[in-house]
Amino acid sequence: MACALQGFADGVSSGPWRGLMEASTVAKIAGSGLDKKTLLNFLHQMLLIRKFEDKSGELYARGKIAGFLHLYNGQEASAVGAISTLAEHDLLITHYRDHGHAIARGLDVNRCMAELLGKATGISKGRGGSMHFFDASLGMLGGWAIVAGHLPLAVGLGLASNISGSSRWSSVSLATGRRTMDTFMKP
Repeated sequence: MACALQGFADGVSSGPWRGLMEASTVAKIAGSGLDKKTLLNFLHQMLLIRKFEDKSGELYARGKIAGFLHLYNGQEASAVGAISTLAEHDLLITHYRDHGHAIARGLDVNRCMAELLGKATGISKGRGGSMHFFDASLGMLGGWAIVAGHLPLAVGLGLASNISGSSRWSSVSLATGRRTMDTFMKP
């Protein structure tokens, strides 16, 4: 497997990604058992998310995006890695920093940007904005603006799958600070 990934490792240690990863990281990736095509797909998704977030931040600073904008810069690998484990029929529900999750799940980036710009061609017809990316056809059941408010919903999705005998998984994303919210645990 290490030989199959040598081209990937060489591309990261030289070329446009030179210095992006330390040699020990490249060695871990080479020993991961993932093929070159999968790894390059992950890298492509992470770079796409970063470019989307950078452009969103730029447009927000220029006043083109109204309301709130919660960027996902620096967290791209979390979304890509976690969502890559989901099957097509699995469900995803996340917090208000949802752009990276949506893109990793396969939502069209043009429709996502249209949503941020408040256009009718957006994924929620321009009415959801930054915190409410949603596409039921892809199992992306949205970002939720209420801190930790999506946790009971995720539990409900999991329970519904269990009761119905479905093999569908529900994935939920939360930050560690949300552990103390009432929706997660009572003090």
